Amino acid sequence: MASKELGCAPTTIYSRANANPAIRAAIDKERGLILDFSEHRLIEAINRGEHTAIFFLLKCLGKERGYVERQEIKAEVKLEVTRGVEELTDDELTIIARGGKLSARTK
Repeated sequence: MASKELGCAPTTIYSRANANPAIRAAIDKERGLILDFSEHRLIEAINRGEHTAIFFLLKCLGKERGYVERQEIKAEVKLEVTRGVEELTDDELTIIARGGKLSARTK
């Protein structure tokens, strides 16, 4: 919004804010006011019994009580070790260090 009013890119404002503590303080103050307003509205929605607001609060503040959404990912990994690291040549270690795979002929 501020960038639109000033006729500049948002990155310009943030660059100036990083260089000027007064601008950074003004941005932080406005964000604090917006956050206070939003928290007030969230509490009002919870008091009205709005389920989405209740779920949101529980997900954000109720994590230590188990109100968390998580995905469980199961994976099977088959790892075959035919030689120890100490048996690899310098060239083979370089290939592995660079993220490459050893071909059948380098094994």
